[in-house]
Amino acid sequence: MVDVSSERRLGAALVGIAVLAVAAAQMMSPFAQPPLYDGPLPSPYVWLDAPAGQPSGAQSATMSFEPTKDHSNPLIVLSTPEYTPQAQFFALAGSFTVPAGTTSILATITPVEPEAPPPAGYIDGNVYEMSVNDQAGAPLTFATGATPITVAMRGINDPSVTGITDEMWLYEPGSGWLDAQSKYAGTAATYLANMTNLGVFALVAPGQDPNATPTPPATPTQPGATPTQPGATVTPSPGASATSSATSTPLASGTPIASATPTPIVPPPGPGSGGGGVPILSIAVLALVAAAIVGIGLFAYRRANRPPAPPSRPVQRRPKPRRR
Repeated sequence: MVDVSSERRLGAALVGIAVLAVAAAQMMSPFAQPPLYDGPLPSPYVWLDAPAGQPSGAQSATMSFEPTKDHSNPLIVLSTPEYTPQAQFFALAGSFTVPAGTTSILATITPVEPEAPPPAGYIDGNVYEMSVNDQAGAPLTFATGATPITVAMRGINDPSVTGITDEMWLYEPGSGWLDAQSKYAGTAATYLANMTNLGVFALVAPGQDPNATPTPPATPTQPGATPTQPGATVTPSPGASATSSATSTPLASGTPIASATPTPIVPPPGPGSGGGGVPILSIAVLALVAAAIVGIGLFAYRRANRPPAPPSRPVQRRPKPRRR
């Protein structure tokens, strides 16, 4: 007979080895918790007027639609080509009134320069103009009682990371910037607003623009010193060790003073990062090898203790009846 208790002990040893391998891999991992694989990360933000060190080349989006037989629009979905689009809008069928004679509906999203700065805060990202026009370029009007158009814009500030929440604003000529009453979409620094008209949209963040060019600091002067003119000779004060005269040249107007570039702090190599720790891949391979050894041992043990097969009975054949 097979020793069931021995099989249970081997099974428990196999499970224990697997649990210890997972625990060791987690303890030696440089991450505090297992990574969440929830799809690829959003592509870097592309600017129309890129700050220093940021990618430029913001793109537009255009799509044409045919009007329906009842003089309305079909479903319109348009977005810029980035992964996690930087600007997009959705209009259900019947959102616009299409005049008779309209042969084509053109939806566009275009990055544009802002007409004016917002009343407070700064523009977070690009300004986009969104429109739905007929074939002649005339804008279509929003249908009375239709479902609002959903406008989505992606900025730089992600509240889950920076703690800063943007607001979407709509710019209307003659009225200026108007609050679009947007809400954070919950991911990828994207904000949503339900609108009954399209136009020029921007995300506005509170505070001061971190990408703004800093104002050059004033050149410090000693108390009682008299400003010198270009080319004037500076006379050392009594007691100074300098023996030669120097020529003072003022900074050009609007020229920022270069500041030292901070040296990035490189963290020391940790376990699993290729800096001398035990690689997680090696632990996984060792765990697999150990599990294979235990599995082979269990299989060999069961094969060696398999009960013998019962002896086979001889087949008895009935004699054939004789023919008379």
